[in-house]
Amino acid sequence: MKKLISLFAFACLSLEFAHAQNLTSVSASNIQDINGAKLAAGQLCFLITNQSDVPISVQVGGGGQALKRGYCSPVTAGAATGFTVPNPANTLPSSGTAVSVTD
Repeated sequence: MKKLISLFAFACLSLEFAHAQNLTSVSASNIQDINGAKLAAGQLCFLITNQSDVPISVQVGGGGQALKRGYCSPVTAGAATGFTVPNPANTLPSSGTAVSVTD
């Protein structure tokens, strides 16, 4: 059974900009549910969206195409493996990001 974990975990994320700032590095080390228990196993996902939260494909930094799919990482014992996602500030069309955590 999947359920959405409180995005309280989002406050625990550390976002750093990559080389040309076309990508953003994502890592998390303390993903918790609303009761403060670390997520034993699950998935952290970022999805590129438009202003209406509809998933879209975008061109990243004038280069490659990012497909309309989630960028996900497994979560174990409250920690997600680091990964990169397109930086919304450098996409055409401009985009946003929907973040979800599932168990």
